[in-house]
Amino acid sequence: MPQIPPEKIRWNLTSLYTDLNDEKLHEDLAVAHQQAEQFRDHFHGKLNSSGITPASFSKALHEYESLQLKVLKPYLFAQLLFYAESSKQEHTSLVARVREAWQAIHELTLFFELEILSLEEELYLSLLEDKAVASFAHYLSTLRAHAAYTQSEAVEQALKRKDLSGKEAFVQLFDELTAGFSYSYQFPGETEQREATGEELLALIYHADRQVRETAFATFLDKHADNALVLTSCFNNLLLDHGKEAELRNYPDLMTPTHLSSETDPVMVEQMLSVSEAHYPLAQEYFELKRQLLGLDQLKNTDLYAPLGVESRKYTFSEALDLVIDAFRGFSPEMAEIVERLVATGKLDVTPRSGKSGGAFCMGLYPGADPYVLLNFTGTLRDVSTLAHELGHAVHYVLSGEQNFYHYHAPLPLAETASVFGEMLLTRALLERESDRQTRISLLCTKLKKLLPRPSARRY
Repeated sequence: MPQIPPEKIRWNLTSLYTDLNDEKLHEDLAVAHQQAEQFRDHFHGKLNSSGITPASFSKALHEYESLQLKVLKPYLFAQLLFYAESSKQEHTSLVARVREAWQAIHELTLFFELEILSLEEELYLSLLEDKAVASFAHYLSTLRAHAAYTQSEAVEQALKRKDLSGKEAFVQLFDELTAGFSYSYQFPGETEQREATGEELLALIYHADRQVRETAFATFLDKHADNALVLTSCFNNLLLDHGKEAELRNYPDLMTPTHLSSETDPVMVEQMLSVSEAHYPLAQEYFELKRQLLGLDQLKNTDLYAPLGVESRKYTFSEALDLVIDAFRGFSPEMAEIVERLVATGKLDVTPRSGKSGGAFCMGLYPGADPYVLLNFTGTLRDVSTLAHELGHAVHYVLSGEQNFYHYHAPLPLAETASVFGEMLLTRALLERESDRQTRISLLCTKLKKLLPRPSARRY
């Protein structure tokens, strides 16, 4: 890949809109609202009737898909602008305006999925027998799994209105507040304190010097403690909102909506948790081994990520990208070609900066549009692994472009399978390159540490 300074690798959003003042953006929102009104006029109250045919049902599904795509494009554009630079007032204003437009359109079209839920089983199964409807089968079956917990259209509309100024507003507040955090810290090898981002501080929890790890982490936590009132209110209100909605919908427990969205069986999840708990001694054995390798009397939380010898090496982004691309190419040349295209077309935003969202994520858009990847690359081996993780998501999204809109986004367990697969390709490639025992131990420890949640890491 060409040698590009990482700070120059930022998102190019012009495949969506030229900028936030693009007339096409505002036109798309207006057209989407008009289409939503027409969609309601055409189909409201007509799905669960004897007159519904596979052809008319398929037509409704296609029109609903087209409408979703029309409003989704401005929404995604606004979100990406905000994640890249939340400190700009015009970005937060656009997010608010698009969210309100999305809400209005959702209220108009909410009836459609509610009527699908209310279809008589015999009629539903007869519709599925038609090839034109069968291509939407997975979406329809997962949607109908919510039937027992769905309220009337009026109540559902009220809940969505509540969310706009309720839980969605608290999430937006949290994102705006934390993205603007700045930390004063004297970095190793520097003579004075300077302003830094949270990602730059968190990178120091992998530093070889124990004192550096502790002071960096303490500085990070102190900033959050200074804002404890707001942050605690965000978390408490989100939890309260979730609990009250669970009561309203008569969910068996608080985890039911997560199981439905993830398409997971509660019994399976409980079994996995039980097996994990039974193997706590294995994790304790690893921590004890880590303590011995570090030569410490006691292992602190800031020691969990401490490097072992060569693990403290810093990577340039070009080196990291080449490692990931080579690892992907070893499995499939197509995977490597996809990543190279994403880099060349401005689908990555690489380095930390004030106002940028923390952590890392890959945002899939819709079939036919390449995903966008956000990173906060600081040069650690963990950052290289995170790059492989997010690009694993990205490759998956590109390949999912062959699906229809309803099946484009995979449920979380399947989505994370693709990203962890990307990490494993990288780890195996690195291990194959290394013959030094100490280096191989360091690489394996890095992989084990990826199982430990890093403070404030955002992962999609």
